Amino acid sequence: VETIDLTEVIGRMDRANPADILRWAGRVGEVCDTSALPQGRDTVIGAFGAALAGIVADYRLDAVAIRCWSELETIKGIAPCSVMGLFNHDGLPAACETDVTNALGMAALAQASGLSSGCLDWNNNFADVPDKCILFHCGPLPLELMQGPGVMQSHKMLDKSYGEGCSWGLNVGKLKPGTVTLCGLRTENGTIQYYA
Repeated sequence: VETIDLTEVIGRMDRANPADILRWAGRVGEVCDTSALPQGRDTVIGAFGAALAGIVADYRLDAVAIRCWSELETIKGIAPCSVMGLFNHDGLPAACETDVTNALGMAALAQASGLSSGCLDWNNNFADVPDKCILFHCGPLPLELMQGPGVMQSHKMLDKSYGEGCSWGLNVGKLKPGTVTLCGLRTENGTIQYYA
């Protein structure tokens, strides 16, 4: 496990190669409609992709768990979700909220299936039906787990906390229907526990 401070990520964003920035911005535009994005924000999102790709290569990482708020929002005006979905698409599990244990679960799912994995919150309070759940998140899903390209938005909850338009980068769309395997890991009292 390598711990990398977000200041390194932000520093790499500031020094990113312009061609890499454009390539990542273009990739994001392939998985979601970015037409509502404020001018110039696509290059900031592209710089995040380029910076993270450099870190993954330099440290030879097998998965990442990103501290996805609030520094990127308050300093750079972006959320990393759509870029994380691209890493998930590329086969490198990218989990939200520095959730290292679930990055491990995502890696296990990807290895077992040979397919991409995604990071979702799940809530099993679906009225009084115990075998149904609600799956949602900010948009770090690979395109193959969605019905089609989504729409880029700013995170409404973070906008309330840190200022309107501070968190562009969500890929808002719908999950593709079908059979899925869910896996959740956590640590408790020094042991790893999981649900599948």
